[in-house]
Amino acid sequence: MALYLLLGYTLLILYASLSPCTGWRDAGIDMLSFVTEPLPRFVSKFDLAVNALAYIPFGFLATLVAMSIVRPLTASVAGPVAGIALSFPLETPQGFLPGRVSNNLDLIANGCGTLAGVLLC
Repeated sequence: MALYLLLGYTLLILYASLSPCTGWRDAGIDMLSFVTEPLPRFVSKFDLAVNALAYIPFGFLATLVAMSIVRPLTASVAGPVAGIALSFPLETPQGFLPGRVSNNLDLIANGCGTLAGVLLC
């Protein structure tokens, strides 16, 4: 059951991260430039909270699924790795969506949310 919930929740994150699915454009910047840029000066606490909270269930479910396959210690490492492995490729194309901005702080918030879910599990 946990595997199906994880797959469904992953699809939900995919949809939310790439929404709206229209109006893609090339901003003329390097796709991965957000990784090395300094942290944004103006940060919305709401945006950070949403990013972190959205990944808590993912971290919980990913760890739960991993614990059915490997030892708990290994699963506790696999959970955060899975969260970053999901977040990074979804954060990258957001620079092509109107009204969306890729930034490294979102990636950090997603990772923190995943880690919180792992710890809850």
